[in-house]
Amino acid sequence: MHVFSKLMICLSVFLFMSAAGAQSVHGVLRVVKGDVQVKNAKGETAKARIGGKVFPKDTVITGKDARAKIVMVDNNEINVSPESQIEIQSYEFDPNGGKKDVLLNVIYGKVRSKVEQKYDGKTSKFQIKTPSAVAGVRGTDFMMGFNRADNTSQVVTFEGRVEFGTPGPGGTIGNPVMVSPGMTAAVNAGAPPSTPIEMPKEELAKVDQESKSEGNGPGPANDRRAPAGDDAKDKKGGKRDPASSSCTMCGTGEEPGPPPVPVMPVVGPPPTPNVQIPEQCGLLCRDNVTGNKTNLIIKVKGQ
Repeated sequence: MHVFSKLMICLSVFLFMSAAGAQSVHGVLRVVKGDVQVKNAKGETAKARIGGKVFPKDTVITGKDARAKIVMVDNNEINVSPESQIEIQSYEFDPNGGKKDVLLNVIYGKVRSKVEQKYDGKTSKFQIKTPSAVAGVRGTDFMMGFNRADNTSQVVTFEGRVEFGTPGPGGTIGNPVMVSPGMTAAVNAGAPPSTPIEMPKEELAKVDQESKSEGNGPGPANDRRAPAGDDAKDKKGGKRDPASSSCTMCGTGEEPGPPPVPVMPVVGPPPTPNVQIPEQCGLLCRDNVTGNKTNLIIKVKGQ
């Protein structure tokens, strides 16, 4: 992605957050595919749209073959799978005050979280809970799911490590097991978590692909996405430095490369190398031939 494009995306998100009141906004919808609804704390439901704000206690509901991705105020990503209902129960992020406290509630379905911020699990927490389990992370990429049919919760870790167990008092995790990259564990209602096992590579790759909001092939006819680059993570990565001109939200993703640059030959003896003039800069060129000497004159439109 162009540096200019990155700056524009970051600036637009910053201005959007500022205008909406950053303290009351948890994140922004960057991908909306299919039938996605957002229910607020009052129980009012509205159709999700690209650029829509996510507020405290909002619940994202996806239909069949529908997906959504939310980029949170700290640049963490929340990917909601089809046929899921995820509540943003708590999302406190105050870098100045040093407070970070996140709790997502998977009512049913699956959610994948790409966590760039670091949490110690004590003074700062990032947890995802279901009716039968809870997962806590320090900073990782993982998926958490809950099947209402059998009251079973499952976690799959792609990067980092996930502490997984049963809900305990005061936000603690009971009978915890550590689930490393490429591994999975499950909790059945009323039972401790299973011993983590390695997931077969083909199955892991399938889950990895299916749990992403982008890159799953064409969606329904009412597919909607943010402009290219908004829903992709910077592969060169790193956390965003508030004083920096780049952020993890502004990744390369699906954005096309720079526009083609036309080649404009210089006419006249002797032959001269081709001169490349960016078409988008609005420049004109002409050549004056004086004997054997060629002068290339660049003129700006309007002058």
